Amino acid sequence: MKQFQRLWPLCWEFGKISAVTVGGGVAMIPLIEEAFVDKRKFLSEEEMLDVVAVTQSVPGIIAVNMAVLTGYRAAGIAGAFAAAAGAAVPPFAAIVLVAAFFAGLGGNRAVDGMFLGVRSAVTALIFLAAIKLYRQTIKTKFSFLVAVTAFVLLGIFRVDAVSVILGAGVVGVVWMLLCRRKQKESGGGQ
Repeated sequence: MKQFQRLWPLCWEFGKISAVTVGGGVAMIPLIEEAFVDKRKFLSEEEMLDVVAVTQSVPGIIAVNMAVLTGYRAAGIAGAFAAAAGAAVPPFAAIVLVAAFFAGLGGNRAVDGMFLGVRSAVTALIFLAAIKLYRQTIKTKFSFLVAVTAFVLLGIFRVDAVSVILGAGVVGVVWMLLCRRKQKESGGGQ
């Protein structure tokens, strides 16, 4: 019964978030965290971090992926559908409206000004998401080193993001195996 009571809030909150978050999935992170971790307590901070990590590493639209995973964690399969519907309907309606009036929007100073302001606000949301993710994930020297290396590879050397993510995953697995091996050798694993 508790799961079904969560369906409408999942749909409603994701609808509100996707209606105002122009920057997409990454810009949604602080709003999703506020709605489902801080306010409604549908997810723990750790679960939210898992949702972000998974949605960044699977194909598809980040916003919908986040909605599906959040909804599934909060209310099972029905929650995944409710959250996905909430996340998908506002952008779909906006795209239909923009497509219908697109020819008349080009060069309009008011519209150009609005998008300039919106892009600036979205930049702040993405920056806030990066700070929150940093605080939640970078807790060891190893994770800091991986983050800095990924930043350098992506930002300076323009390495493909998929390659960096897959490489970081492999490095993480190797690191954990080495840590376990070291722990067993020191007698800590018995």
